[in-house]
Amino acid sequence: MSVLRIEHPDAVITDLIMPEQEGIDTIIQIRSERPAIKIIAISGGGRIRNIDFLEMAQSLGANEVLAKPFEADELLSSLIRLGLPPAADTVLQAIGAPDRHIRERQN
Repeated sequence: MSVLRIEHPDAVITDLIMPEQEGIDTIIQIRSERPAIKIIAISGGGRIRNIDFLEMAQSLGANEVLAKPFEADELLSSLIRLGLPPAADTVLQAIGAPDRHIRERQN
């Protein structure tokens, strides 16, 4: 959270199960401190007493949720739905285009 106080990202991608602070707590904190930030929550599973963590994340303010494992194009689609189209080089790398083609197009 200290990074969010210094940096001003358009979006945060957070895992829901983390060692220092759970993603659910992170979402709640982001929503209270920086409500305009778009949040993508990811998780490889986890259900306790019929509580689905991804559903909980969405109900607490995550704009998008992705179940792990997911493909790069799923993440890119989430970013686009949030109005945050990734840079062209990111898209090309995600679909397997060689990096030199990216540099050639940018020059």
